[in-house]
Amino acid sequence: MKTIVKTFFSLLIVLCLSSCINRKGEIKFDNSQPLSLEPGVEWVLITSPYVACHKNAGYEEDVVTYFRRGQILMVQGKKTIPVDDSMETWYAFDEGWVPQSCLRVFSNKLKAQAAAGEL
Repeated sequence: MKTIVKTFFSLLIVLCLSSCINRKGEIKFDNSQPLSLEPGVEWVLITSPYVACHKNAGYEEDVVTYFRRGQILMVQGKKTIPVDDSMETWYAFDEGWVPQSCLRVFSNKLKAQAAAGEL
């Protein structure tokens, strides 16, 4: 009986110690985009298949380019404007403005990238 208990505890100690070994090696931080984790900087994931990007906030404004589902962009600003009988929030990017209904907002780029992987 004592041999079984000693063997069990020896095996338990070996398992506990083996879990402390770092198997992944060195952790590398990707700093190619320094604002990826910056507090206060928002990122969006385009969720609609094809989105028109307007020169200014509003559907009547000229379309300057288009975005596709899965694109991740850094928010430059936002504005709430009246549309029909309600208010709608639009987000600004380097290229132009997109309505909130076509995107999801995240507090950092890593969260947006994780969500993009689930699309």
